[in-house]
Amino acid sequence: MAVGANINAARNILLYTLLIDDVDADRTRIWNIYYHFMLDKESLQLLQKQAQKLAGLATSIENWRRQPYGGMLRFCDQNTFDRVVKLWKWYALDVSDGIAFQKQQCHLWIELKKACECHQQLLANSGSSSIDRAASPCSDLLTEDKMSYLQHYWKFGVIYHDERLLAMLDYYNPTFSSVDGGSVISPATEPLQSFHLATAYARLTKDSPINPKTNRTNQAADLSPQAQAAVRQFQAWAESLRRLKGRRTVRFTASDAMAFCYVLQHHAVHHDSNGAFQYRDRSCYEQLVLDPVEYCAGKYGTTTFDVIDTSNLVDHWGSLNILGACRPLLRAGMNSTLYMELLQLRHDSLEAYAQGLLCGDIVTVSLLFGLSPIQYWTNETGFSPYPETIQHWHARKYGRGQARFITIWKNVEMDGGNFDPHQLAHFVHRMYLQMFEHESRKVQSSKTAIQLMRRKYPHYTRAGLAVILSLIKNAKFVDFTAFVERLRSRLWNESSRDEMSSQYLQSLDLYLHEFQLCTSAMYSDKIENAGNRELTLLRSWPDIPSTVYLTVAVSHWRSDISAVSSSMSGFWPLLQLSLRCQNTDRESHFPDVQIGLGVVRTKGKRNTASYAVEIQTDLEAREGLTSLVVSALVPTRMLLEVSNFSTVVAVQFMATAHRDDQERAAKAGAAINDTLLNDRERVGSLKHEDVFITQNPPNMKGRMPPPPVTASSVWRETVRVAHTAGKVTFHMIFDKEATRVEKLNLHIDLSSTSAEPLLQSKANVNFKRLSSFVLELTIRSGLLAYRERIRLPVALDTSNSRTRVARRSAYVEFIATVATPDVLSKHPDSLYPMPLACGKPTLENLRYIHLEHLPTIDVSDASKLEWMTPHLMSMMSPREIDIAIRCGHPNAKTDDLRYNFKRTVAKVFAHYTGLGGKKQQNAFGLMRRGETIPLIVVFISALRLDLASLNVTLDAAMLPSTTQLGARERLELVIRMQNNGPVFEVDDDELALWKYAAAAFAERCRDWEHTERCEYSSSNTSTVPAPSFDGAVVCSCGLGRFPQGYKPDVPVWTSIAKHCVRVAISPCYAVPLVEKIFDDETTEQENEQTADLVTKADLYTKRQGCWGCNEHVSEHQKLLKCGGCKVARYCSKECQVKDWKQGQHKVVCKAIKLRV
Repeated sequence: MAVGANINAARNILLYTLLIDDVDADRTRIWNIYYHFMLDKESLQLLQKQAQKLAGLATSIENWRRQPYGGMLRFCDQNTFDRVVKLWKWYALDVSDGIAFQKQQCHLWIELKKACECHQQLLANSGSSSIDRAASPCSDLLTEDKMSYLQHYWKFGVIYHDERLLAMLDYYNPTFSSVDGGSVISPATEPLQSFHLATAYARLTKDSPINPKTNRTNQAADLSPQAQAAVRQFQAWAESLRRLKGRRTVRFTASDAMAFCYVLQHHAVHHDSNGAFQYRDRSCYEQLVLDPVEYCAGKYGTTTFDVIDTSNLVDHWGSLNILGACRPLLRAGMNSTLYMELLQLRHDSLEAYAQGLLCGDIVTVSLLFGLSPIQYWTNETGFSPYPETIQHWHARKYGRGQARFITIWKNVEMDGGNFDPHQLAHFVHRMYLQMFEHESRKVQSSKTAIQLMRRKYPHYTRAGLAVILSLIKNAKFVDFTAFVERLRSRLWNESSRDEMSSQYLQSLDLYLHEFQLCTSAMYSDKIENAGNRELTLLRSWPDIPSTVYLTVAVSHWRSDISAVSSSMSGFWPLLQLSLRCQNTDRESHFPDVQIGLGVVRTKGKRNTASYAVEIQTDLEAREGLTSLVVSALVPTRMLLEVSNFSTVVAVQFMATAHRDDQERAAKAGAAINDTLLNDRERVGSLKHEDVFITQNPPNMKGRMPPPPVTASSVWRETVRVAHTAGKVTFHMIFDKEATRVEKLNLHIDLSSTSAEPLLQSKANVNFKRLSSFVLELTIRSGLLAYRERIRLPVALDTSNSRTRVARRSAYVEFIATVATPDVLSKHPDSLYPMPLACGKPTLENLRYIHLEHLPTIDVSDASKLEWMTPHLMSMMSPREIDIAIRCGHPNAKTDDLRYNFKRTVAKVFAHYTGLGGKKQQNAFGLMRRGETIPLIVVFISALRLDLASLNVTLDAAMLPSTTQLGARERLELVIRMQNNGPVFEVDDDELALWKYAAAAFAERCRDWEHTERCEYSSSNTSTVPAPSFDGAVVCSCGLGRFPQGYKPDVPVWTSIAKHCVRVAISPCYAVPLVEKIFDDETTEQENEQTADLVTKADLYTKRQGCWGCNEHVSEHQKLLKCGGCKVARYCSKECQVKDWKQGQHKVVCKAIKLRV
């Protein structure tokens, strides 16, 4: 992992500095240097010149900070700096360096040839899934040439096709490889899939931002439309980067992501990183130490963050490991956000993967980390699931595939939370069983071959579990001693019944002890009292510790297990260290190992407390002349419990309960060989002794301490309620089986507050729901009243709540069930929640966008917009499609609020674009059923591509409330609307939802500031206030604020503009955390048949005249209409019967109905 991190850091800094220096804005050669692994002479010379310049400036990390680039591009640690400078010097080699340059090019040829062959085979077998997603929302416009330009890149190393330019590619790009070997070429290296290719397929207006046809490169004519789109976006990004110079700082580290997080945690508490004793990554023995100047207290580097984006590390490390590492680094406050991207499908479906992501109920596990899964509560995302339907069938065909979903976690206020220790122990035990289900023969035997293949390697070890328990301990929301003792008892009772799980019990107790969570008898009893100390290996130690580090060096390992390891991406957590007592044949496994390649050196006398191991990296590793060094923390007593020192130490691959994995592990174990602690046949010179017992890990002067998280820095917000408010405690109540938190008991201690005398005077007590996460307590007696607003850690269903009032003791309790997404969806305010932070509204699940920078779609020809249809259709989940089928008529009223809202949104897009044969109209109104004047009117200016969300959005001006107009203006508006757009009749609930949505749509695209007189902040609430029945929907801060020249094509715009606010209206989609987002239960054949039906439906909806006899009729002749789809038309009853029985309409009627 470090090799790739080194190369990426060196490449990225090289790119940034080239762009900063590129005052002429001719970025063709810069593109070549970063994206092409074959280069022409001029591009290579620019690369070499810039690398030489950077290496000259980087004489030291201190000197780099003083250079022009040093203010923006900085290094987290000295070692990263040294590695990057070494690579720059490698890049700078040129022809004048003679044999060194020739060796470089030869080395690059070997590495690139192997990588290209591997990825060409990958493309041939299964194609590229990312390219479909890159073209979204225009995925349907992808033609068969998508594979041709992918194959072209992997064949020639460039994106252009001009033969003259191809003939000039004489050199290999050194930035794709390392002087120490290795390569960063991967399927993601192909540059086009890194950009938004929708701009190449969608018809854009001439003045659209980032229109590929406005390309500014000299080679634009030689590029495919897809390449032109990518290059144009690269130009726009480069321009933005140059503008950011001096305003942003980017820091680089070549280290394991989780190791870096743990070092930051330690530094945040101790203001020093040396004591963290963390290795740089799992595959080297180099300590990660932050640069003391860069991370001087309060100076440069930060250790807490408002936003942490973990990309798709969850696929490789596991969600709980990621949360354990990142959660303590989130800055206090409700706006702090953690993103996690699911990409590699590890289950049967995306829904199964997402819902099992945390190895337990997502709400309850999130609470343990002090987080709120906002998408679970809202059941909304801006990403269409349509591209993932393609990936789903790809995964079913090849047994592997991708399924992308980005999860969002927000900070939650957990100060005052409380769990029952026994219930929590039961719940965490259930989590444990899912975390380590690969050890259960019963679970593994029930899985299909594809399921086993998708989860081939486990994510979790007992050390990872101990990190989670440390977070629980530091949160102080449970009696931790009672909790952990009950949990340990359950784990031992459960695991002792399973042969494989029982072999990891010592590892469990080891980390419970090491992290100071729970100490078993093995660690509490002094080792001096166990057996005859004089016979032990450690008899010379003055004080024998309860745990020691065991290090094993396996010589010439590569020649033995290269065949076994060639298909694996890494050795951790695949390797483990095992101890077996020959007397009892009892075996224990320790999978939390550190591995690395190198030569073992030692200091001090063997079997003494001062004995130390040092690992020196051997750069000859690829030739099989080095050792594989494996080290792990183990219980001392296990090494000394047998007096003849016959404990067997084995380095082996982790086995699972699946038979194939067992066989693989057995073969690997045999290849690596077992080694006896007292292996007398190997006694000899230092280089032949391969087992080492030390007090500290190799290359370290101390041990990694327990996680340094504190409750005050993680679970409390810095802004507290006034001291006059009551003390709030949240008691979590589990269901009977302890599978989830079922209820919340809100306890408010009102003693010593102004509410105490009111309670004792028998004042009325009332709780009111203000939003999904806010309750208001009101205690009223005559003119006297006490109010307190409480922000909840979970959403509540208050319909069957109970209130307890203890007047003498001065406290009140409110007990309610934790709301489900289904219950919340009935509340209009739950789709787009907008809490207030310091009086300013914040979006929870809706992205902020800058409309002026989004590409504008040409809507003049509706036939060119058919690619939008599947995306609009995918707004409806399978459950909602069933509702549509049951309703029959497209305008039928339903009780499902979300379905009604999505249906209206789909109609708005259809009317503006002309999809489904509808008349194109650029305005619409929303009117309460039974009334004659619309309450909300929207004037659409443009349809834009929301590239970051792979979606579309309407750029529009909204008149939030027609009641603000005079009677004459309202009448004129109604008359004008008859020609410019439809008016949709909606019920009160949907109208309320549109009002809440309007506030969110305006907030997400605003380029203005909220004023001091903003109605939101003056409402004295913790959330955006509910809109009045007929009054204002949004605050007045943005009314009349539009860019110069902004003018929707409607006659009344001039007179009405001052009353309008700019909004961005996008389709919304269900999330896999809650429900199925597409139907994955049909067979592939059925899916192909359905796709064929929809294709036929597309063709038939465009047919003119009679669908039975195919005769074209005059536009004045009245045709009969099919009662099912409402689209097919016939000149007579006979033609309709004929088409139903003998034609194909019976087959496609349902498809057309869904289609329209």
